[in-house]
Amino acid sequence: MQNTDFINVLICCDENFVQHAGVFMNSVLANTASPERMRFFWIADQSVTASSREKLRQIVEARHGRLEVITPDLERLKSAYISNQYSVATYYRLMIGEILPADVEKCIYCDCDMIALGDLAELWAEDISPNPIGAVTDHAMVLSQKNFATRREQLGMGEKDHYFNAGLLVIDLKAWREGRFGEKTLQLATTRQFRSHDQDVLNMVFCGNWHVLPSRWNCMPAIYGFHAKLFMNLGRFPDVVDARKRPGIVHYAGRYKPWEFPETKGFNDAYYRYLAQTPFAATFVPKKSPQNEKKTLRGELTRIGIGNVLYGLRG
Repeated sequence: MQNTDFINVLICCDENFVQHAGVFMNSVLANTASPERMRFFWIADQSVTASSREKLRQIVEARHGRLEVITPDLERLKSAYISNQYSVATYYRLMIGEILPADVEKCIYCDCDMIALGDLAELWAEDISPNPIGAVTDHAMVLSQKNFATRREQLGMGEKDHYFNAGLLVIDLKAWREGRFGEKTLQLATTRQFRSHDQDVLNMVFCGNWHVLPSRWNCMPAIYGFHAKLFMNLGRFPDVVDARKRPGIVHYAGRYKPWEFPETKGFNDAYYRYLAQTPFAATFVPKKSPQNEKKTLRGELTRIGIGNVLYGLRG
């Protein structure tokens, strides 16, 4: 197979997220008509054990995909700002221009708290030119008038500029390298502190220079659950209806991660379905993070239920 025939998918994680990376890759391969075209580039630091590396290799090769592992230079990120539940792994993607092979000219970056339900070949076919990246609008941020005004001011964005979620990116690596965007983003990431870390950095660097992808390729809680302001603004974001009914990628970007709770239909059953097909399933036990120790899924399931009803009524 020629290099141009591959669909290049980039993931980045440390040992803490290896299982979730494996579940995501399994879901990608299970939902594509051409698994042999899927070439995963995994940026993995030294914390990832040999056992974990082998499990991910088994997952990918069992479905006839391809996996290439890359070790990042952590010295370059020693001064990067980290807070809350984040780790330095969130910044690995900023080095893609220099650490991915020079003949790789395009890739899809995906966070590990995602589940693919559609064929990524459809996303790969999206034309993002003449922009260097494609992304999905972060609807919850854009519709939070006060928060978004503050964020725009912090990032030097204009009133008409939108903000994207960086969990899913289609990247023209040729344009990325020619524009030296890696250098620009790394310089900001290691000299300034941003509330949303590399996502703010990317929005600042690519302000007004990104292609809006269909929302179905990054269905965040505002879409797969229910967000009143978004529902009231479907005239501005009409593709959200299609995303709600025909999700391509579900992104558990909120506080409620699927692996923290027992299998629950309508919330994390897809995660458990693809987990069951991996070597991680045998020893997995859901465990809540400190921020969710006293939380139940009652509120989240209510939001999802409301969304099911209201979006269904809109036909």
